[in-house]
Amino acid sequence: MSEQHEDRAWQSAREEDGHSVARAVAFLQLIGDEEAAERAGRVENPNEYHPKHNPDGHDLEVCPVCGFETFCVRSLDTFGRIGIGQCLVCTYIRSSRTADDEGFSEHLAWLGDKD
Repeated sequence: MSEQHEDRAWQSAREEDGHSVARAVAFLQLIGDEEAAERAGRVENPNEYHPKHNPDGHDLEVCPVCGFETFCVRSLDTFGRIGIGQCLVCTYIRSSRTADDEGFSEHLAWLGDKD
């Protein structure tokens, strides 16, 4: 039963991510390329790393949907590879479940490259 539950949770996370991508794409179409680029140019990282004031902060990453370096990382997946957070331009949200799935795939690829 646990395997079935895990499969449903994985499928639900994939669907949730697909919906988030679709919403982000629709939003980008609504605001247009010029506005998206202007917004990207004005982005400030609300979770920027600072050794004293925010030691758990992260740099902005490239958003997989809009391609701007505006993905605000709140935390990392279980393997410490994939950011969990939201794009500050297109609003794409990557959940922890999706990040863990992507991180696991990257981890497997890394293990394969070690040989």
